[in-house]
Amino acid sequence: MYRDSQHSFAQTIERLEQELAELQAVHRPPRPRERTLWAVTALSVVAATLAIVACASAHERAAVLQMRLDAAATRLDVKTQDLNECVSMAGDRKAAMQQCRIDAWQAMALTPQAHQSRN
Repeated sequence: MYRDSQHSFAQTIERLEQELAELQAVHRPPRPRERTLWAVTALSVVAATLAIVACASAHERAAVLQMRLDAAATRLDVKTQDLNECVSMAGDRKAAMQQCRIDAWQAMALTPQAHQSRN
């Protein structure tokens, strides 16, 4: 009976030593390859986060620039319409001035004939 308990005691000690070795292996610091893998993973997460932020910022900036471009196009259209109205008015004034000159020349041409017919 004692012999069996001694044998069992030795097995228990051996089993406990194996469990202790397993626990130490579990709590052992990570191997260099594991550290490298975690470092690369963390760096990838940070880079992906920065890329997402950069894309969102670029998208927002593009939207703002598009609004500014649309506003500038609208202002340009308004100025183009104003310029076309000015050109049209200048053309009308020029035509009126030419008609006025023609009328004046005709009046001058008819006036001497009217004086000559009276004489």
